[in-house]
Amino acid sequence: MYMAKKCKRRFLKEDLQRMDKFIEEFLYSPSSGYYMVDANQKNDYLTAPQISGLFSDFVSEFMVSKAEEDQAEKPIFVDLGGGTGKIAISLLKIIENSERFKFAEVYLLEKSFKRAEEALNENPSIKYIDNISEIPEDRPVYGIANEFFDAFPPRVFKIKDRKIYEAYVKKVNALISIEYLEVRRLPQFIKGILFEAHSYIKEGIVEIQESAFKFMNLLKKFESFHMLLFDYGYEFPEIKRFPEGTLVGYRNHHALNNFLELKKPADITCHVNFSLLKRWLSESGFRIVTFVNQGSWLIDNGFLGFFEKRARLMDQLTFLSESAGFKKVVLPGYMGDAFKAIYAVKSPDPK
Repeated sequence: MYMAKKCKRRFLKEDLQRMDKFIEEFLYSPSSGYYMVDANQKNDYLTAPQISGLFSDFVSEFMVSKAEEDQAEKPIFVDLGGGTGKIAISLLKIIENSERFKFAEVYLLEKSFKRAEEALNENPSIKYIDNISEIPEDRPVYGIANEFFDAFPPRVFKIKDRKIYEAYVKKVNALISIEYLEVRRLPQFIKGILFEAHSYIKEGIVEIQESAFKFMNLLKKFESFHMLLFDYGYEFPEIKRFPEGTLVGYRNHHALNNFLELKKPADITCHVNFSLLKRWLSESGFRIVTFVNQGSWLIDNGFLGFFEKRARLMDQLTFLSESAGFKKVVLPGYMGDAFKAIYAVKSPDPK
């Protein structure tokens, strides 16, 4: 990689694209973005709802039970970044069978309408939105975010020789490369994060999901919001494990560390910094109730009993498939310890 210390403003504007902006375009450009034109990404990666249908049903029942405990009036249930909406479908099936929540609604928040079509075709009662601001702020909201926050493109910084550089993507004809340019002016909150990172690493890559920070700020307007999220990542003391950063592309179930060499559209993702995510939740008025491994959260909240109850009604093939899925989302060595679960609550009357 070429390190540039200075760059004329005109050259920067015309020839270079900040890393997070490049990824945003790569994934969501209306004409060529991976999520916008490639309707079938099932061969590229798997999420917990794809691996285990019971996962979607269980986390949906958990959130509906929380709304019942709160005696919520006209609650809104949201599948945040749910893609094909497997969790949204589970939520809707539960509330449709509930007299208590006949006035509840289910929303699917997803930037790509093409991905959401599968859920909308299966059940038109699901309300599709592409912006969290479309949700009424005066009603109680119960959101499930499975692998939602890893999809926010990060700004990528490099700390080297007591200076800060930011990654830009340079396109020259068919060639794409990364250039790191020295930066001197940054928003104060980014400066603070970089200073904190420097207390753990003297040199290395620091990824900051500024767009996730902005999303969290949008949640400040809601009076009541319960969020259950699952994702993979690290906390600040672990940042030294990733000296080259965590950005990676996925195609055909293969991780591609040099995603700039991708010849076809692919998913690009990064690890979530849970230290920052928890901080931003708190700053938006949330109280962190639980922060544990995904497997521990599932077991502690009764997933095993839920599986055993459902298993009695399964045929042999379904049982074998769901048993394999159960192991993958719960046990160490796969998602059980690789993913974290956060349950956070924002309420005018915290309990």
